[in-house]
Amino acid sequence: MIGGKIKVTFIENEFADALLGLSLIGYENEKGKVEMIPAYQEDLSRDTTSKEEKRKWEYRFNKMRDKLEREIRKVKRSRFIKSNEMI
Repeated sequence: MIGGKIKVTFIENEFADALLGLSLIGYENEKGKVEMIPAYQEDLSRDTTSKEEKRKWEYRFNKMRDKLEREIRKVKRSRFIKSNEMI
């Protein structure tokens, strides 16, 4: 809640997988320190899938990350333009 108003954010379905897979998760490394890495990287580091499958998912998540970053920049740009139009 912001200033007595409820703020709602809608996320398109195409970004739901990206947000989950790209979320930073803390994992303990071999030295006992916690590293923050995207969730999908930890999943792909396991020996449960073939190298070909891992490459496919790595490619998909990289594409999703790039698209998500572009969309975030568009939103930031449009907010900046709108705030300047009000001045």
